[in-house]
Amino acid sequence: WGKLAIQFSIKVNTRKKMENMNESYVLKASSQLAGTALTYLEHHNDLDTALADINRAIMMDSSFENWNIKAKVLGELKRYKEAIKAAETALELQKKEKNAYTNMEAWQLNRLMKSWEKTK
Repeated sequence: WGKLAIQFSIKVNTRKKMENMNESYVLKASSQLAGTALTYLEHHNDLDTALADINRAIMMDSSFENWNIKAKVLGELKRYKEAIKAAETALELQKKEKNAYTNMEAWQLNRLMKSWEKTK
C-alpha cells in the first residue's frame, strides 16, 4: 500500500462563482443607493444627493425601479424635461418587468408625466 497512488483532478468553476458573487454585490449596492435616494425623495430633503445616488445606482442596475426614482427626483427638482425623459426610459423598461408592483408604479408615473408636460 505504501506505493499506491491515485491520480484525480478537481475542476471548480471559480470564475462563474466570482461573477455571480460580484453581480450580487453590485445589485445590493445599487439597491442601497436607490433606497437612500428614495428616502431623500420621500422627505423632500437633499434632492441633489438623491439624484447623485440614483445616478450611481442606475450605472450598476438600469432597472425600472431606479429610473422611476430618478424621474421623480428630477420632477421634485422641477427639471421637468429631464424628468420626462427619465420616466420614458422607466416605462420602456417596465414593459419587460411587468408585474403588479411595476404596473401600479407605471400608472402613477404616467400621471406625473402628464403633470410635468403641462408645467415644462
